[in-house]
Amino acid sequence: MNKFRFKFPIFLLFGLCIAIITGLYIHTSSETFKVRFSALKGYQNPTEDTVQQYFRVVSSALQNNSRLLNTQSDLTINDFTLAKIYQEKLSDRLNIFDPTILKVEENSIIDKIDYAFTQQKDAYFPSGYSYLKQGKLGADILNVWKVSIISENLNLEKNKPVLQIYIEPISEDIFFGVKEKMEVESLIKSNFDNFLNNSTKKAPEYLKLAYPEDNTKLENILLKEIKWKDTENKILSLNESFNIGSININLGNCSKMRTLNFSYTPSSNQYLFVQPQEFLDNLCIKQFIEANGYFIGTCVDCTFYPANKAYALRPDYTPEVLPIDFAPGFQRISKAAYDNFRELYKAAKEDGVDLLLASGYRSYADQVSTFNYWVSTELLKGYSQYQAEINANTYSARPGFSEHQLGTALDLNGAGCDSFSNCTGNQQAWDWLANNAYKFGFVISYPAGKENETGYIYEPWHYRWIGKELAAEYKKVEADTYLQKWLFELGKY
Repeated sequence: MNKFRFKFPIFLLFGLCIAIITGLYIHTSSETFKVRFSALKGYQNPTEDTVQQYFRVVSSALQNNSRLLNTQSDLTINDFTLAKIYQEKLSDRLNIFDPTILKVEENSIIDKIDYAFTQQKDAYFPSGYSYLKQGKLGADILNVWKVSIISENLNLEKNKPVLQIYIEPISEDIFFGVKEKMEVESLIKSNFDNFLNNSTKKAPEYLKLAYPEDNTKLENILLKEIKWKDTENKILSLNESFNIGSININLGNCSKMRTLNFSYTPSSNQYLFVQPQEFLDNLCIKQFIEANGYFIGTCVDCTFYPANKAYALRPDYTPEVLPIDFAPGFQRISKAAYDNFRELYKAAKEDGVDLLLASGYRSYADQVSTFNYWVSTELLKGYSQYQAEINANTYSARPGFSEHQLGTALDLNGAGCDSFSNCTGNQQAWDWLANNAYKFGFVISYPAGKENETGYIYEPWHYRWIGKELAAEYKKVEADTYLQKWLFELGKY
């Protein structure tokens, strides 16, 4: 009896171990069966549902053995490669588990279908021009699932057609214009007039544009030329707009040229301007008022105003000027030009040239006195009042027409020389200025050989500041033009 009591716990422990091992074996074998069954089902009938069921069964097997795999207890697999890796890892650590690997690859078999070519006419497009609506290849597409399964004593593979798609080809159409070019250009000009006049009833596409509050900006605008693009126009859809040309426009208020592109939309047969708001935003205010055959500037900052025989400054124009306290002559200069002239003066001195300021800023009233002085000088020579004024006007500007009123013009001589004389000091100063002044933003206003164009004699002493950048550009072309004309054409004022 005692002997039996001693052996009973041993039998009980032994039986428990056998039960655990048996249960584990059955459990593991059951997971092998479940994985294999779900993989076979996925192979026999590959669908999104059967594939997802396979992943769920694999995930469950891994979660049940998370301690053995040293993974998270909620590990979820949704990838064929990971399903293979983790099953093999579980098999290595638990020999009684046999992995079953399912793999599905999506492939497409594509047969391209060529498109047709057609030629058509567009009754609203200009004759001699064409555009191309690009074609698109069609296709007969068969989506195929390549399904494979690998397990112990099992290696299967098959292709299953899943979906067949047919894409209709789109023909490539070339459209030839048949409308008279002059008629189209007349239409574009009419559209431009409607655009400027904000005729939204005729051109509702411009309804949302912000027109300038100053209506004078819309004056003196002239459509000069219509240019058509010669390059082939390609579009993907007839609803698509494409640039077909441009119009050159003269802004008479400031003598600037602008280019405005226009587009064509086949589906609506409309010619529309491209970026019209930008065009409106860059219109200029009225720069001149015509009076007695002359033009008087309306500019607030007239630094680059083309003051000459025809373009005058208004009597009350007064720039901000500073006294030149570092050079002899007791003159004033525009605040904008002050620092650059200081640099010029210092550089000349370092090169052994001592400059003297003969004249700087002169107000309108100062110019009245200056011009009258030179007229009186001509009268003393015996000329009539009329002829004396003509003679004086070849070397002295009438009030309002002088660059000195800008505050950026200086008359420069050599120290120790009388104004405008041919003494050695003057010649040395003028030669230095001719070669170096542009480096500091100053250029000659009345060059030799341009007397008939400028209306003034050659003045090697008269220099005007326009800034270093512009001066460098002007230096490249000064032999072929003169300053006032260049500034006018540049439209910088």
